[in-house]
Amino acid sequence: MDIKQLMASMSEDPELRQLAIVVGAIVLALLIRMLFVRVIMVFTRKTETDVDNRIAREFRGPAVWTVLLVGFALAYLEFQAPAKLDYFVLGILQSVIALIWAVALTRVGRIVLEVVSEKVDSIKWVEPRTLPLFDMILSVFVVGGFLYALCIAWGIPLTSWLTS
Repeated sequence: MDIKQLMASMSEDPELRQLAIVVGAIVLALLIRMLFVRVIMVFTRKTETDVDNRIAREFRGPAVWTVLLVGFALAYLEFQAPAKLDYFVLGILQSVIALIWAVALTRVGRIVLEVVSEKVDSIKWVEPRTLPLFDMILSVFVVGGFLYALCIAWGIPLTSWLTS
């Protein structure tokens, strides 16, 4: 069977398309993980501090999981389920992706705040007593972004919420 026959059979068979999408998502996720482990982490090890190593580690997992979950969502769409089921399955997948990134952004923000707190003597606009304020601002932005992503995932209109 040559590539043309394989492509023709894939266009006729939704299960084969689903399998190809899932396998493609897994391969892409593994490539992204390898990119982080072998390329990005190598570059970050050459710097003086370990801050960039820690930030890269925090982003590696969400990047891999996002590719996998988007692949599963695309494979699911090939299933052509009823619209109500689409609403729930895709809403759950988008919510999980939003939660993964909210946790990662919170961790990265805390790493940055930790570094800033260590250099509080050299950074004029940050004082030790204002660090909790910056932590609170970080939390508000991340939770606000997460709630915004949830509203989008579940199709909740934001116009009335934003105006109020």
